[in-house]
Amino acid sequence: MNFTEQFMQACRRAREENINAVTVVHALTLIGHSDNGVKMTTIADKVGFSTAAATGLIDQLEKMNLVRREKHQTDRRIIIVQITTEGLACLARIFPTK
Repeated sequence: MNFTEQFMQACRRAREENINAVTVVHALTLIGHSDNGVKMTTIADKVGFSTAAATGLIDQLEKMNLVRREKHQTDRRIIIVQITTEGLACLARIFPTK
């Protein structure tokens, strides 16, 4: 299967999970591949959003129980986004391994 077919299948599976935007999948994948979570500013930068728009994106994922926000251990101004168990399961359904 070529990349285009794999990508289209991943998009179809994402829609089945009620995830309809490539940027949402991108953000969830970014967060899911981080052991220590990802700063909100990093998410905004990587998906090409303003921090305010990234906050809305994370709000959406949080309502779906796919991510959770945590305060940084030493700097309370920094928000770290962690993937939840449900978020990891969702990623596994979108991008199944053989």
